Amino acid sequence: MPVFLYRALDAGGRRRRGLVEAEDARAARQSLRAQGLLAESVAPAGAGGRIGRGRGERAGLAAEARRAMVYRELGALLRAGLPLARAIEMLAAMPELAAARLGLTVALDRIREGAGPAAAFAAAVPLPAFEVAALDVGERTGTLDAMLARLADALDAQVQARARLVSALVYPAVVAVFAGVVAIALLGFLLPWSMRMWSEAGVRLPWLTRAVTGAGRWLLVLGPAAAVAAWLLARRARRRAREGGAPGRVERWLARIGPIARLRDARAAARLARTLAVLLRGGVPAPEALATAGRAAGRPALAAEIEAQAEAVRHGRSLAEAVRAVPALAAGLAPWVEAGEASGDLAPMLEAAAERQQQAWERGLTRLMSLVEPALVVALGSLVLLVALAVLLPMMSLYREVGL
Repeated sequence: MPVFLYRALDAGGRRRRGLVEAEDARAARQSLRAQGLLAESVAPAGAGGRIGRGRGERAGLAAEARRAMVYRELGALLRAGLPLARAIEMLAAMPELAAARLGLTVALDRIREGAGPAAAFAAAVPLPAFEVAALDVGERTGTLDAMLARLADALDAQVQARARLVSALVYPAVVAVFAGVVAIALLGFLLPWSMRMWSEAGVRLPWLTRAVTGAGRWLLVLGPAAAVAAWLLARRARRRAREGGAPGRVERWLARIGPIARLRDARAAARLARTLAVLLRGGVPAPEALATAGRAAGRPALAAEIEAQAEAVRHGRSLAEAVRAVPALAAGLAPWVEAGEASGDLAPMLEAAAERQQQAWERGLTRLMSLVEPALVVALGSLVLLVALAVLLPMMSLYREVGL
């Protein structure tokens, strides 16, 4: 039976929001009226269901963590012998998954209509390509419970990696914000006040004082505009990446910076290897698995290269040769893939390669942050020194003029 999302008023005038099962919207309104609720709006739940989002919550770390919990719990219920529809119904009733209840209800509605798990979950939330492929293969091969466990492990690894990245960026972000506050206080208030005082006293301002004052004015005017422009460019780049567009100037520029390029390659290799291992364990053919894993790497340009190599694998090329032909993956993954093909145990070798690349990415990020932190401190100290000199030099000129 279809599920509808409603907003209504109860007898006390309080707003209520929830789900109701009914044949159609009219029957849903009648059901609400029988419960003493006056419906404001009734819409099919599929129009707003999101497994990875709670109310007012943006997709991201919490979305992946919640999907991992859903997959893990669903796999456990399936292993216990419950039918898929009953297992999803039980998940929707769990208090710890209350934020995912709407999306789970949408998926349950699709399951009851005869859809498979991949189509049902994709109707509730936009899923990455590798998750859809893994769910579809798990259903076709009868190993959905095991595939759900592997998907949960892969998502947990992504969540942990992102959490470590956020932790590494906390201190530089705090220093950067503090530097910005100090810069605004010094250049926007202290220095202009000092300049007015010295001008009223008739003191001739040194060139450094005039230069710092002028730079401060420009910084206070152009700084917010530059920050807004950078934010808009970042949003545009992320949107193009989600849409699979061609690489922009920023991506091409980052590819030319050695340390940053190596970091990006290590992270993409870790994502690709982990995704490829999940798909191959589930029985996805190597060409399809490679193309799907390339899209999961998170870089459109790299995904296009891997797509071309996946086509070559379809025509008889080995997976190791295909990986070696992609410069970003050649050094980090090709030897592991070659060893896995030779031993006939490719998925475990890919998982080991993913762990190694993840560690390389974390080590590189730690080294980069160890350089960024002192650079921020030096920049803040230099700013304070310049402003101090700009304030003190007129005072020294005045002392020389009066003969002190």
